[in-house]
Amino acid sequence: MDTPPNVVIDPVIRSSSGASLLCREGIDVIRSRLLPLARVVTPNLPETEILVGRPVKTPRARRDACRALLDLGCGACVITGGHLEGRPVDLLFDGTDYYELEGDRVESRSTHGTGCTFSAAIAAYLARGAALPEAVRRAKDFVAAAIARGPELGSGPGPVHQLEIGP
Repeated sequence: MDTPPNVVIDPVIRSSSGASLLCREGIDVIRSRLLPLARVVTPNLPETEILVGRPVKTPRARRDACRALLDLGCGACVITGGHLEGRPVDLLFDGTDYYELEGDRVESRSTHGTGCTFSAAIAAYLARGAALPEAVRRAKDFVAAAIARGPELGSGPGPVHQLEIGP
């Protein structure tokens, strides 16, 4: 099956608070039906562990998990690094090369919607003609700016602010 050129899937499996959003059958559908449609899949570390069915605690395990995700049919994957200790380092694997994309951790409670914003930004940059590594880097920068500008509403994680950030 030909994959549409800019399909980017953020496999939202758990809420920010850790509540499960999908049953086992839903996770199986992501693996078997959605991932083969994706040019890029963008799981965070907990989602990656669920999708590959094993812990992903080391840099080597992250690389192995990327390969396992590509074996499920997607064209590329980015395991986001927001759940890592220290600097958030995203790992992009395009089927040939690995790219470690470092960033600075932005101190803010405005983190709700980061995964969705990241995947949508990748799709937008790809649609504008960016190469995959550039699209991911720009999307990572976009999300960092959206977190920094977030309004910190309510008592829990507030929304990111995607407007007025720039191209």
